[in-house]
Amino acid sequence: MINSIPEPAIKRLSALYQLLCRLEVSEVNAISSREIGDRLDISAHTVRKDISYLRESQTSGARYTVLKLKELIARSLNFATSRKACVVGLGKIGTAIINYSRFSSYGFDIVAGFDSNVNIVETLPAETDLFPSYMIPEIVKEREIELAILAVPFEAAQLCVDRLVKGGIKGIVNFSSALLTTDKNIVITDVDVTKELRVLSAMISLGSK
Repeated sequence: MINSIPEPAIKRLSALYQLLCRLEVSEVNAISSREIGDRLDISAHTVRKDISYLRESQTSGARYTVLKLKELIARSLNFATSRKACVVGLGKIGTAIINYSRFSSYGFDIVAGFDSNVNIVETLPAETDLFPSYMIPEIVKEREIELAILAVPFEAAQLCVDRLVKGGIKGIVNFSSALLTTDKNIVITDVDVTKELRVLSAMISLGSK
């Protein structure tokens, strides 16, 4: 199923899934495509088209049942599968991520952390096992880690990625500012806070005119 869904739709469906989780907690039972579009800043038509990829989508009148749609997305995109992940770079961002306790409830098990500074590896308080960066290929392969969160300085990013690929990593969330080069089969998502701040700044500026 997932291979037949375009990547942009997968990203939007993932965002929709997060929205549905929040709506469920808030005890909202149903929502329309227009309401979803307003919350996710996309058109109602795009919402309906994305959901149509799931084929089994059910509506209640003109509205989607929150719980049923959430379960359908989870089943279609295989969110029920727990995946092992690691954190590379144990500075402020990496440390905050590795100590975040709720990843497991979302199906992600952080099983290793890496840093080039051996002193950090030996002294950082963490429930997760920590290793020096040169051990990335060995540990990724040994622990069957599929996903990596990269939170290292620009100059160290490519070396760490090369080590991750050597270990058999399948996907990387990139918090560094580096433009990474890797095998086309490795999925990379860039998280650029500066870019998002620029977008907000531009929207505020344009909105004030």
